[in-house]
Amino acid sequence: MRVTTADPATLGFSTTAIRVMNGYQYLPFFTFGSFSTTNASSTIASLGSMRSDFGNGFNRPMHTLSFAPTLTRVWGGHAVRAGYDMRLQRWAITNDGFPGGRFAFNGAYTRANNSAAQNDRAQSWAQFLLGLPTVASGNVATPGTSSSQFEIASPGQFSQQYHGLFAQDDWRVNRKVTLNLGLRLEVNPGMTEAQNRNVAGFDMSVSNPIEAAAQAAYARNPIAEIPVSSFRAPGGLLFADGATYDTLMKLLPRAAISYLLNPRTVLRGGVGLFSYDLFFDNINQQGFSVGTPVLTTLDNGLTFTGANLSNPLPDGVLVQPVGGSLGLASSLGQNLTGNSPAGGGQVTTNNLVEPNRKAPYYTRWEMAVQHDFGAGWVVAATYTGSRGRNIPVFRDINGIPIRYLSTSRFRDTTNESFLTQQVANPFAGLLPGSTLNSATVQRQQLLRPFPEFGTFGIEQSSGSDSYNAGAVQIERRFRSGNSFTIQYTRSRTRDSLKYLNAAEDLLEDRVSPNDRPHRLSLGSSMVLPVGRAHRWGKEWSGPIDAILGGWQVSGTYQYQSGFPLTWNSSYYDSSCGNPASLGSSIGKTVNGQILGLDAPAWDVSCFYFHDGAVQTNGIDDPVKQRADQRIQLGNNVRYFPSTLPGVRTHQLHLLDTGLFKNFSGPHKMTLQLRLEWINALNYTVLWNPDTNPRNATFGFVNQDRNNPRDMQIGLRVRF
Repeated sequence: MRVTTADPATLGFSTTAIRVMNGYQYLPFFTFGSFSTTNASSTIASLGSMRSDFGNGFNRPMHTLSFAPTLTRVWGGHAVRAGYDMRLQRWAITNDGFPGGRFAFNGAYTRANNSAAQNDRAQSWAQFLLGLPTVASGNVATPGTSSSQFEIASPGQFSQQYHGLFAQDDWRVNRKVTLNLGLRLEVNPGMTEAQNRNVAGFDMSVSNPIEAAAQAAYARNPIAEIPVSSFRAPGGLLFADGATYDTLMKLLPRAAISYLLNPRTVLRGGVGLFSYDLFFDNINQQGFSVGTPVLTTLDNGLTFTGANLSNPLPDGVLVQPVGGSLGLASSLGQNLTGNSPAGGGQVTTNNLVEPNRKAPYYTRWEMAVQHDFGAGWVVAATYTGSRGRNIPVFRDINGIPIRYLSTSRFRDTTNESFLTQQVANPFAGLLPGSTLNSATVQRQQLLRPFPEFGTFGIEQSSGSDSYNAGAVQIERRFRSGNSFTIQYTRSRTRDSLKYLNAAEDLLEDRVSPNDRPHRLSLGSSMVLPVGRAHRWGKEWSGPIDAILGGWQVSGTYQYQSGFPLTWNSSYYDSSCGNPASLGSSIGKTVNGQILGLDAPAWDVSCFYFHDGAVQTNGIDDPVKQRADQRIQLGNNVRYFPSTLPGVRTHQLHLLDTGLFKNFSGPHKMTLQLRLEWINALNYTVLWNPDTNPRNATFGFVNQDRNNPRDMQIGLRVRF
């Protein structure tokens, strides 16, 4: 790939800014409106690289050392295996972040007032033309966040270990009964960094070193919501001193039985405890990687400091990394985790992990019966179940307490104005280099549980899920070598892995985003009965038989339900009833229109108002409906589910076929000619429908997931 450089000095940046960029020769990173590198539905592109390692390239070598001896002993009806499994992994990460700066424009300073919604496209561009980046800080080297800052990123040398001991006995009790008994012990020491350049959690109970000074300042100018005696500034970051979390030990028993009921029927069943390993999932170098914010304003746009896009850092000074030397006073005034799901993002990196995290467990069981009906017919019925516990869940810890959130189903401008009102800042002068260091601060900041920090979340081991499935398989095997198999699975997957409202101690019980209730698969392989050795063509000559005889055909067909879409908090007209009753029909043709392409894939009317404010000449105006501030929720209690059972992605209908023939050659050589048609039906899987009601493409798909029909011709020579 050819990378084109660009000199920022030619773009109008001041000499001070160029000096701070320290020789960076690429276009800085600009984001507009609701742009997100993790959301393909974003409708406004960025300028500059979306890769934080763009300058020097991707450099993340991983080395793995494994050792897995196994001993096997067979005596009588027992076959015993025991062994040890060791894996040592080291991951070296080098990432420059955005040393040339990143600049976000979301309309924060061009909207009508502070209670109005942000991320309007026109207002975002207007703010860009004014040269006033939005004051926002985020995690370094995390492209998915919107922030305005210059970054210094730390390298890392991360290591993790795994140790496992196992023993299994396959015991043939008698002619009819076979038992499989096993036990596994797994030990997962916590991740380490060679120089302890990583966060090890957050202490929520300790008093922060600046608490006394902040309490004294608060007493001089308190707000009515918090009595002076109740104001606190608790909590602080913990830094690695060896392992970043406690060692996890898992004892995993399992057992299975096979019983031959009669010569044609066998019963099988089993149950076991399973887990998975947590590898390199808590890399967070807060304090070792730092951002210097672009402070265009200290009062949310009421006045401006003089810093702008051309001269983003007038003093030309970058905040330098201090690592964990400040202890609990580290990273004050900063957001501690990036890409917060509370803001609609995904859980990816930089999450804080509890030092005493728990190992995730899955209890799984299966029961099956298989019967041979004769003449090559075999039928099997299987039930499979699973229950997961201690599954990691991200929780936004520093959100606004729920009692201050509006219970309105639409945007509450009065409450937004109340929460964003500037009040005296008790942290003024105590949080240098942050966006919370000015004389005033928004009221909502003081209402947070940890007001001396920005937003952050903590991974908690509180999630659970369940899976239940019944499957039937019918198979026919022919003496001629032909075969036919059909399998149908009906399943249900639910989980509790998300907080609708993080301030509540209640996980949402929902249809899992991984739920695919129906799956049907068919497969067949058949020798065509044509040729001298078959029913038709017995009188063919050798050359004709060599060309036309002996062909085989194979095919597989798959049908699968779509999985539920995931939603952010949305306005939904209460008169429409429960949004869980909403259904989608992506790809279905209705009145000559393909839903998802020519018309929305679901009924979008309940996501908008239908009054005079959004009408033109008494008729609903879609442009006005999408721009209606009332449907962009802010600090509201969330009621809209994160998944809807009936609103799903496009279902799959995929057929692959093949035609092949073997030709014999001298000296036992064979030549196989294969003709294959992948996606023979040329079926298009419509993908990624837009779930943002403020977009004109709401309810429409914007891409496909699979490839068109593909024909392949292959030759194989065996000798």
